[in-house]
Formats: sequence, structure tokens, C-alpha cells
Amino acid sequence: MAIRPSVHQPKGPPGDAPKGQNGADKAILFLSVDKSALSAPEVLRRLHVKFSANFEQAIACCAPELERVDIRARALAECGVELSKTPGLTSSQLQLSKATEEVFADLVASLYVASIGLEDPRKWSCAGRSNSV
Repeated sequence: MAIRPSVHQPKGPPGDAPKGQNGADKAILFLSVDKSALSAPEVLRRLHVKFSANFEQAIACCAPELERVDIRARALAECGVELSKTPGLTSSQLQLSKATEEVFADLVASLYVASIGLEDPRKWSCAGRSNSV
């Protein structure tokens, strides 16, 4: 099953069409479903292959930058651990100190999702950068 976009221009006199932010007539996007195309499992298999290739290319082109991000994210998480050891913290302060572990997990997940979804991983913003910190 494939989803195919089509554009619909509203009919009627030129001033009656819905307007976009810039004042131009707005086109309405419709999606039609083509049931003769790939099955859902096959679509997912092909996405997995594409995402795996993207991931490998992103890791290959940006390893030094990823190392720096990883070190900084781990340092942030460690700061939270150390802050949680401070005597006399209120329950709110203790909860906030634990948030750094969540930030670390979110950073790692974000890097992964960014790397698999790239159309051309070699164009990732770290590609071609110098290795300075």
C-alpha cells in the first residue's frame, strides 16, 4: 500500500479560495492510497535497510563529533549524580538532579534518530568540520 499526494485547487471566483500566510491562494493536499503497492511489512523492511545504511554512513563521517557529544552528555549526567549527593537537598532539588540522566538518554536517542533519518548522511552538519572542540 502506498500513499500518494495530490494537490487540489479550490474552485470558485479568484478571491474566494482560502489564503495562506503570505496571502496567496492555498492549495489543499490530499493523500490517496494505492493498495497495489508494497505490503506494510515490506515497507518496514525497506525502511530498515535504508535507515541502517544511513546510520552506518553517519557514524563513519561524524565519529569525532559524536565522541565529543557523547563525552559532554555523559559529563552532564555525571554532574546530576554528583549534585544528588549534596546534603540537605529538598525533594524537588533531588528530582531535578536526576533529570540529567533523562537529558543524557534523550541526547543519545536524538542522535540515533537523526542519523537514521538523514537523506544523505554525508551532508550531516558535522561532516567536513574541523576536529576542534
